[in-house]
Amino acid sequence: MIKRKNYFQSQKNKEKLRTCKKEYYQKNKENLIAYRKKYYQENKAKEKTYYKKYYQRKKDALRQYKMLYRQSPSGKKVMTKYKQKHKRQITLQRQQYRQSFQGKKVTKKYYQRFEVKMRHRIRQRNRKLLLSDLTIEIVQKVYEHNIKIFGTLTCIYCFKKLKFGEDSLEHIKPTSKGGKNIFSNLAVACFRCNNSKRDYSLKKWFS
Repeated sequence: MIKRKNYFQSQKNKEKLRTCKKEYYQKNKENLIAYRKKYYQENKAKEKTYYKKYYQRKKDALRQYKMLYRQSPSGKKVMTKYKQKHKRQITLQRQQYRQSFQGKKVTKKYYQRFEVKMRHRIRQRNRKLLLSDLTIEIVQKVYEHNIKIFGTLTCIYCFKKLKFGEDSLEHIKPTSKGGKNIFSNLAVACFRCNNSKRDYSLKKWFS
């Protein structure tokens, strides 16, 4: 038993075992996946309780591992791909969480922090400076042009017909990226499209 322990603990043998495991998995990939699925379906309740207990025991270690993985270049690649693929699903989940009791509690705590308050004030001040040259005449012209094209007030991106209070003024090229408060750069959009677009360019947002 001691000899066997020493064999597994040595670095050379560890590498050998890893390569053997990889080779075995690649050869028998389909059979192993099928077996795992079958086993999970037969022992569903048992597996769930086991993973719950395992997560409770290793909670902090798993969180730390996740954080390190997300910061790594391979983890960042995977996360960006996943976000692009499940963009709408993620936004819906975030909205649902923010509306829940726990989500409201967390966001309240977050905004009470001094740093966040200061950041929000700086953003508001910068936005006021950026919108200083925007006149009522330009805004009126944008809204009149929208009604002229669509018949009623409509979102330029999703073509949803908007009621009073559902509309927002949209910068096609964001002000943070050099977009100006001129008629050709302004449009009417719904809150959902305006929020999801953020400060992205149209090409990046549609992709």
